[in-house]
Amino acid sequence: MAAQQQVLPEHEDLLSLYELFIGMMTVISLTVMAVQFLFRENEVLYSVLWIIDNLFCLIFLVDFTYRLTKAESKIGYLKWQGTFDLLGSIPALPALRLFRLFRLTRVARVLRIGGPNRIIHEFLSRRSESALYLTIIMAILVIIFGSIGVYYAESFSPDANITSGQDAVWWSVVTITTVGYGDEYPTTWPGRIIGMLTMITGIGIFGVFTSFLATSFMAPPKKTEADDEGGDTAPPADDDQKMEIYLGALRLEVSEMKHMLEAQQQAKAGPPGTPAPGP
Repeated sequence: MAAQQQVLPEHEDLLSLYELFIGMMTVISLTVMAVQFLFRENEVLYSVLWIIDNLFCLIFLVDFTYRLTKAESKIGYLKWQGTFDLLGSIPALPALRLFRLFRLTRVARVLRIGGPNRIIHEFLSRRSESALYLTIIMAILVIIFGSIGVYYAESFSPDANITSGQDAVWWSVVTITTVGYGDEYPTTWPGRIIGMLTMITGIGIFGVFTSFLATSFMAPPKKTEADDEGGDTAPPADDDQKMEIYLGALRLEVSEMKHMLEAQQQAKAGPPGTPAPGP
């Protein structure tokens, strides 16, 4: 129970937007898994979704590593929910994908504790971070629908060079990043329309991503009193704690000034027993 209390505050108080992002990614990945299971006889659709599912595995493995390194009690995190996070992120075992459902419990806990008003406030106050998360989600959705759409649009053409799920995903990623190698390209009008939509969406997505990076690099670093004094960075404090620190420093300065004035008066008066200078 103590280990659980050490892990939960970090997720509930500091990572609410991040938890919502991981929750949305979890919902999308479970939807992909369900469609992949329902249409497992469709070889092309299955291969496209298999690649997308492995991409989600990579994202969730990064999330697991991040949580493990940031957890105050690593053993507590593994005992509480880290083991489920790891099992749901293993690419080679599709049956373990159901363990991703445990990720949604954190999202439910954040919504229950903070409420929608807090989430809306954080979404508006941390707009750059929110835009980054939405950009990643949009990019993944465009890759999924672009890959499936372009393959089925090209499947009716005998001259098509996008003939497999791997080709479709590769084309979608290259197109959304506006790289355009030219090794895979649509030859039908429906496929070209999907390509145009993918390119336009990709320009917008990576424009937002570039703006986020520029804002992050150009923003001045936050300074604290410990940074000015060359000490270690102190944890953020609330308004009451800041006021107490300010009043304590002010009392210290007043006390030092009082001692300095007393020392100056004693120096002018001279040693004890010395007569005061005459007029």
